[in-house]
Amino acid sequence: MARVPHAEAADVPDEYEAILASSLQGKPLHVYQSIGNDPEVLAGLRSFLGRCGATAASPTGSANSSS
Repeated sequence: MARVPHAEAADVPDEYEAILASSLQGKPLHVYQSIGNDPEVLAGLRSFLGRCGATAASPTGSANSSS
C-alpha cells in the first residue's frame, strides 16, 4: 500500500490533469500521482525533467551531427 495517496485526475485542477500521465508511456505513473498531491510541485518537476531531457539528448540543439 502506498504511504502517500495517489492523486487522480479528478483530484487536481484541470490545468494539471495532463501532467499526471507520462509523456513517454502515455499513462499515469505512480511517482507523478504521488507528487500530484501538490500540483505546483509536480508541474515544476515535469518542467525540470523536460529541460534536462532536452539538454542531455541534444547539447547543441541538433538531433544528428554529421562528421
